[in-house]
Amino acid sequence: MVPLNSSPSEESARRLLFALIAGLSLWLGFGTFPPRTALQVVQYAGYAVMLVTCVLFGFYLWRSIPRVELRQRWRSGGWKTGLLIVGGSVLLHVQEPHGFKIVNDELMQVSTSQRLHHSRDAEIVSRGYRLGTDFVPMQGMLDKRPLLFPFLVSVLHDLTGYRPENVFVLNAILTPVLLGLLYLLGSAIAGGGGGIAAVLLFSTVPLFTQAAAGGGFEVLNLVMILATILLGMRYARLPNSDNLGAFCLSGVLLANVRYESVLFIPAVGMVIAWVSWRERRFDLPLALLVAPLLLVIFPLQMNVVKLNPGLLQLTDRPSEHGLYSVAYFYDNVGKALHYFTEWDRSQANSHLVAVAGAVGVAFFLMQLYRAQRASTPMPRERVAFSIFLLALGGQALLMLCYFWGAYDDVVTVRLSLPTQLLFVLTFVLVYPELTGGVARRWQILNALVGVYFCLWTLPTIAQRAYAHTNLAAETSNWYRDYLRDRPDRNFFVIEANMPVLWLAYGVPSVGYDVLAQRMAQFCSHFAKHSLGDCLVVQKLVVTDFATGELTPIAGHDFGDAAKLETIREIQYTPTYVIRLSRIVSIDQPAMLAWAEKVKAQKSTRAPTFDVEQREHEARYTREWLQSLP
Repeated sequence: MVPLNSSPSEESARRLLFALIAGLSLWLGFGTFPPRTALQVVQYAGYAVMLVTCVLFGFYLWRSIPRVELRQRWRSGGWKTGLLIVGGSVLLHVQEPHGFKIVNDELMQVSTSQRLHHSRDAEIVSRGYRLGTDFVPMQGMLDKRPLLFPFLVSVLHDLTGYRPENVFVLNAILTPVLLGLLYLLGSAIAGGGGGIAAVLLFSTVPLFTQAAAGGGFEVLNLVMILATILLGMRYARLPNSDNLGAFCLSGVLLANVRYESVLFIPAVGMVIAWVSWRERRFDLPLALLVAPLLLVIFPLQMNVVKLNPGLLQLTDRPSEHGLYSVAYFYDNVGKALHYFTEWDRSQANSHLVAVAGAVGVAFFLMQLYRAQRASTPMPRERVAFSIFLLALGGQALLMLCYFWGAYDDVVTVRLSLPTQLLFVLTFVLVYPELTGGVARRWQILNALVGVYFCLWTLPTIAQRAYAHTNLAAETSNWYRDYLRDRPDRNFFVIEANMPVLWLAYGVPSVGYDVLAQRMAQFCSHFAKHSLGDCLVVQKLVVTDFATGELTPIAGHDFGDAAKLETIREIQYTPTYVIRLSRIVSIDQPAMLAWAEKVKAQKSTRAPTFDVEQREHEARYTREWLQSLP
């Protein structure tokens, strides 16, 4: 820590040094490397940067943790809260089947963790084959997603051996950590009763249970948000180098979980600047000195979007106004209201959290208004906490201006979790003021939450109606069932949408478009039997609504060029069927002709949305359901 009696010249020198390092970091992140070189830097240095950041964070966290205080709290009854948190975590995890929930994000991070474990290269495995008993990744590319989550999964791989299911293990470990941090933060702002209420309130959100049982980075994002808020409040109360180091490094790690989590870096900076101004001194521990350099990896990684704009997925949804625009705000607010107010269990929502959020946010803003007009200053911890609540509100507003920011969409509903965390925290903050001198107010609230959890949350999780429309996720877990039933990996899979899943499990796989490009090589290896079993995954759709005839979609049908033997088939809806088949034999000239046809169609293919086809499918589905015996 900087000495309290440091001279003004020393203070100025430290500020200048930090400004120079921050300027150097900006230059390195935005003005130095061309895009391809930037991606190579991330690919080869990403693992080392995450390792150094985590080790430094662990060092400062260990030094800043008030161990004596925590032991006292444990002995005075904290162990009971610990049992509640562990028991609640187990309850949540036994309700929801573990599996992939948001396929693309989760599979890409599993693949990145696979590569980080095998070679320390920060990239996904896009091509690989079995040589003897080993699966050898042969080609990869940098993903757009930040690296902290796949790095932590790769650490689990290092400790326990490589298994794709380690993503579920990590989220299972993080669940009680999240609830524990939520309890600590609730206790810090409203006492022990507030901590219990925060845990119980957030547990009523079925979406949280879904995320905890999945393989995505949403739980880690919430963990790092809560950790950063808590460490920021502790630094505001006890400003020293250890607390500052843990706080700023927590912010760096948070920025490397989700793309938009980098928005919390200004909040971290505001807290540090405010505390430095109040203390009339500027601490410059090693952690703060290197923090800007550790953040350089983030802007460098975003160069992947410059080289491949398709990664922004702007063609997946109407997006005439670009990635972010106020033009999306109105529709997204309507979809958010639909999510929070739906009663047919088709949304993984909690009405209790929605009502608490409306009350909490409104009265929190009123408290801020009163505080800035009051003669007495707010407590330091409350100032830091308020800054982060405003940052959470800013993140929510940004998501409402996102082209795919629909909270009621099965893919993007997860974006609402930080907003729902904001709802819970603001309500716990204002609830004591609203209830005044009401005796046993926390017991009354917790009893209400418990009743709601039993009557709404548990049945909603049990029905999983919100998951039935996520056919891609359901399909990916069907693939996992097949892989679990088949212990050998001596086979090759042709699959259009999720070859990364098969590669993550050590099975060579290519998409139909890649197969068309390399058809001659495939035919050669098929003739030599060097690929083992060759399997084909086909999506079937209804082509004749009068008879209900199902045929593979365009590009998935080899016709007479290949003879197929069905292995497994599953019908998710009357118009959505997935079939897994084995290639028994091929006609090489016909397969080459099929490949040329696919390549020609790809060059002229454009995304379409056939409204009439969807109407036929909806009508056929209704008739199919009505005809059930």
